[in-house]
Amino acid sequence: MEYQLKGSRYAGSIYYNLHYMNFPVCIAIMTDRKTKFYLHAGAYMAYLLQGKQMYGQINRTADFKRFDTGYCFEPGIAFPLHKNYKLNTGIRYTQSVINISKKPFGNLLTRSVVLVLGFSITP
Repeated sequence: MEYQLKGSRYAGSIYYNLHYMNFPVCIAIMTDRKTKFYLHAGAYMAYLLQGKQMYGQINRTADFKRFDTGYCFEPGIAFPLHKNYKLNTGIRYTQSVINISKKPFGNLLTRSVVLVLGFSITP
């Protein structure tokens, strides 16, 4: 589970800020070395916590659908720090596959590139 802030600018003066709680489900492929290279790939579901649309000086809550779903993948490296501790770093790309706008015109999809930093402990 993770929090993501997604945003965009459209036509120079329209901005979107979308606050999501993401639930990724991924399959991991990992090398068998001391420093491990990995690739996560799969799907995600997201719940919109808050969505805002800004037109110039006007800031209002926009009409967005609450649920989003799509695919994601993340290449990365896990560095050993100590016997059972690792530092993970990667870059995750997500792309939605459904229109999140409630308006009858246009197709609004989300997409993000995220730097991932993590710490793992193995028994």
